[in-house]
Amino acid sequence: MNRFGIKDFDLLRENNLIEAKSAVKGCPNLWDTYSSFANTFGGTIILGVKEEDDGSFSVSHMENPEKVLKEFYNSLNNKEKVSTNILTDKDVVVRKEGEDTIIVISVPRADRHFKPIYINGNIMTGTYKRGNEGDYHCPEYEVKAMIADSLDNASATPFADLSCLDENSLKSYRNIFSSHSPAHPFNKLDNQEFLLRLGGCIKNDKNEVKLTKSGLLMFGKGYEIENLLPKYFLDYSHFPKDDSTIRYDDRIESSSGNWSGNLFDFLFLALERIGKEMKASFSWEGNSEVRDDDSPLKRAMREAIVNTLSNSDFSFSQGLVIKHYPSKIIFENPGLLMISREKALEGGHSDPRNPIILKMLNLIGMGERSGSGIPLIEDVLIQAGLPSLSLDQKVEPDRTILTIPLVKEEKRNTISSNQEIRIKLSKLGFNEEDSEKIVDFFVKTNTDSFTRKDLADALSISEQKASLIMRSLTKEKIISLAPFYQRGCYIFVK
Repeated sequence: MNRFGIKDFDLLRENNLIEAKSAVKGCPNLWDTYSSFANTFGGTIILGVKEEDDGSFSVSHMENPEKVLKEFYNSLNNKEKVSTNILTDKDVVVRKEGEDTIIVISVPRADRHFKPIYINGNIMTGTYKRGNEGDYHCPEYEVKAMIADSLDNASATPFADLSCLDENSLKSYRNIFSSHSPAHPFNKLDNQEFLLRLGGCIKNDKNEVKLTKSGLLMFGKGYEIENLLPKYFLDYSHFPKDDSTIRYDDRIESSSGNWSGNLFDFLFLALERIGKEMKASFSWEGNSEVRDDDSPLKRAMREAIVNTLSNSDFSFSQGLVIKHYPSKIIFENPGLLMISREKALEGGHSDPRNPIILKMLNLIGMGERSGSGIPLIEDVLIQAGLPSLSLDQKVEPDRTILTIPLVKEEKRNTISSNQEIRIKLSKLGFNEEDSEKIVDFFVKTNTDSFTRKDLADALSISEQKASLIMRSLTKEKIISLAPFYQRGCYIFVK
């Protein structure tokens, strides 16, 4: 219990997932934050508390909680104020703290079909996201990207002339397709009909055949893609040492002019480069008879690139980047995941940004359409005795970052590790008593997985409160989701 008589709040600090509002006289202007949480990763708004100079929370003594709640719901259900109410009754909780009242509003990440969530009746000026520094107004290209993501058939619309097609790329694809499925009826079709069946092109309202965006990205000429998508960029770089200051010794980039520059050819060029390093990076004892193309590790690398291609949004800057170091490979793609990070790690949830591209790759035996791609990679790493993968997302600009380790971690001293955890917990605002409870929980749990309820019981708090704490612990990489076959569980990061 802290000096404000609130057991839970001494564990919290305002960050990019939590926003505190005093709400002393009435419902404050929280709608920028509502929009930003809904359009990014979700978050919690707490009414009736204020942030102190040291970053801790204290009760602000709300004068009329009923008035605050009524004003909140009136605005939430007013289309002129908020475009969409995505809250359910369980997302708004009224709690008594002694003689005071607080209101905890859990804003979920909005389903892509409802995005963007905007305010004040204007989609272009009223759309926000949550960044490192708080709420920020989305520029027009981010709003348009969310609108495009909300449409199920956005990738199946006329986009470019057939003259933009790189015929050699399509020929290579068809050769692989016929080798993979020699009896498939598509093999008898001409190129135009073949692309129509794949979704690579489509007839417009004038019955003219046009490339779809997916068709252009997969099989187009690089400079034609850049003409229509100015921020389009692909980059694979190999670095001889784990040092970002050292220049790469091998590079593939889409604007070089010495290859097509499209996604299909980039996929195979990058896989060829990664394959060259595979024997030096991995040691599979007793498995030397497995052919390279069939090895689980190479399958995992193919899955990682396919995942990156099928989720990229080339309306964002910085492009698709693969950084290959001796100890890890980092796959970065523009755009956030269409599903939550937790669902991607769990597996079984599939909602790719570029479903036609994924379909094209599936037809030549690449990619998992069931949403099991990330768990497949994680399972391979576990089998190889390698550390877990890392899946992160950031905004300004939106990027998804998948890191796959290539070497085994050295065992660290447990006492030193625990001290590092204490330091991280202190920075997050945990008091000494609760920090020791968590460290003690860490020691007892060891390598075993644990659930939200386990943590709640260990700290004698509610499961809802445990969820908030676990968000902070995950962000600081103190804990992470357990392997996909332990759904709903977490493990401590060592």
